[in-house]
Amino acid sequence: MSCVRRFKFTEKKLSSLSNNKVEQVVRFYDTEMDGLIAIQRPSGVLSYAVYKKPKGAKSPVTVLMGKVGTVSLSHAREQAQEHISTILKGDNPNLMMRERNQNGLTLQKALDEYCELRKDRVNANTLLQYQNAIQNYSPMLLKKKIKDITFEEVSDVHKKISNGQCSWIQSNGKRYRMKKPSPSQANLWGGPCAPLSIMRWITGEGQIDGS
Repeated sequence: MSCVRRFKFTEKKLSSLSNNKVEQVVRFYDTEMDGLIAIQRPSGVLSYAVYKKPKGAKSPVTVLMGKVGTVSLSHAREQAQEHISTILKGDNPNLMMRERNQNGLTLQKALDEYCELRKDRVNANTLLQYQNAIQNYSPMLLKKKIKDITFEEVSDVHKKISNGQCSWIQSNGKRYRMKKPSPSQANLWGGPCAPLSIMRWITGEGQIDGS
């Protein structure tokens, strides 16, 4: 495939690269944010990731953040900044999450911690949107350990939101059913999940290197 490997990431440009067939893993580098990349596999799947060398390490680590088209570019940039900050301190986000997963971190607990950590940097209404999206669209996943949540489960929720097939119990005890398909809500649901490192289940790929 003939293409420029370094360019300013835009939704349109990345979308044009999605599903291209490549013979081996290809990395595209964002010229706007050092460390933000898009990885394309031979299957054609294009995923956002951070590719950065931790302080004192011999080689870079790759932290996947979800599929292009499922995760918005703005969410990818936001999450990449957090991962890069962690990496520059000498920590490996992959190892940190692996340890937390082994300790039984649930989606609800991860969501609570995420909102608590970011309450001084993210608008309260935005955090509430994140909470409502995860709690309304995926209540069946809240008590599950993140390490036990499967790609099929996450993919199924995203598909149902996109197709307008979700329902949930409201605070008044009544069941609410989506009135129409909503790809935008599916992306909202996918966005806040990215900081919880659940997006790797959406990619269905795991880590490339630098575990």
